[in-house]
Amino acid sequence: MGTVSITATDVRVLIDSKLTDAELDLVIVISDTTYNSYLGTALDSNEPLQFELRRHLAAHYVTLKDNSTLVKSETIGDAKIEFKAYNSSAVNRSGSISNSLSESQWGRTAILLDPTGILVNLGGSPLLGCSL
Repeated sequence: MGTVSITATDVRVLIDSKLTDAELDLVIVISDTTYNSYLGTALDSNEPLQFELRRHLAAHYVTLKDNSTLVKSETIGDAKIEFKAYNSSAVNRSGSISNSLSESQWGRTAILLDPTGILVNLGGSPLLGCSL
């Protein structure tokens, strides 16, 4: 299933993470397993789309593993403030743990890229009001 593979470097283009390449490789395995389990060979003829779907799935899973993706900062002159953002990928709007793809910008992009419509219901309720 699927001849397209992604690397840690491919994922880092989308998301800044403190995970090591070895840790990102494990996330990529999860991404590939998700892709192969749900989309299988449906998109075998479209390698660019396979690549983007796999890469965005991996970036989504990074948000579940790497809390450093939540640290945001703002610098004005010599002053700098850092704060931890709300982890919408791990905790959904109702406060419960979620693995719904609609909970991260990368998951939402994967949903929008998926011409089969399968990913929209993965791990949660259908995507309503999707925005990137």
